[in-house]
Amino acid sequence: MTFVNPFLYRLPRFDVNFSLDFVLGDSITTGHCLNLSHTGILARFAYPLRTGAAGSLRLKPASRVFELRAHVTHTEGLRSGLQFDFANDQEQQVIVALVEAISRHALDQR
Repeated sequence: MTFVNPFLYRLPRFDVNFSLDFVLGDSITTGHCLNLSHTGILARFAYPLRTGAAGSLRLKPASRVFELRAHVTHTEGLRSGLQFDFANDQEQQVIVALVEAISRHALDQR
């Protein structure tokens, strides 16, 4: 049996364009999601986020809102990578369903 270390590869990311909010305490930073995977997002914000900051992320694709915890893994200029911090399996399954819906749409566009 071959063991595959999940940290040796990167899950597929899908280009998207929808608004989001990153809530850190009393502060709300709005932005746009640029790409999405099962584990996180890359987004552009009005100003740089601090690496390591953890807060609530509100994703707003189409007319829906998904809210979950996330933390900033890296920042380059106004772009930041955020990793999802799933509280339970249900939150993770919601994001998996969202990514799968986006991936099906991307394949249909080819």
